[in-house]
Amino acid sequence: MSLKISEIDEFPTPARRGGRQKSEEVLQIIENLKTGKGFKISNVGGDKAFNALQQKIRSAAKSVGIKVTISHHGDDLFFQDKATINQEK
Repeated sequence: MSLKISEIDEFPTPARRGGRQKSEEVLQIIENLKTGKGFKISNVGGDKAFNALQQKIRSAAKSVGIKVTISHHGDDLFFQDKATINQEK
């Protein structure tokens, strides 16, 4: 296989600006975590969907300095700020 390399006159403008943009979903998770209350996301789906959503929640929490507890039961995923859980005990 050979590569076809050609010279360009102008470099294309990047489609995405610098820095990571937070999705509406992630912003909503962050706002929910800041309340300190527990939340449930219904009908998450299979293991892959659960793992992906769990990672989003952990990443969102870390970005604002919150440690989070995540659990699931059936197709529902639950999450809450760890500090709030410790205060309830």
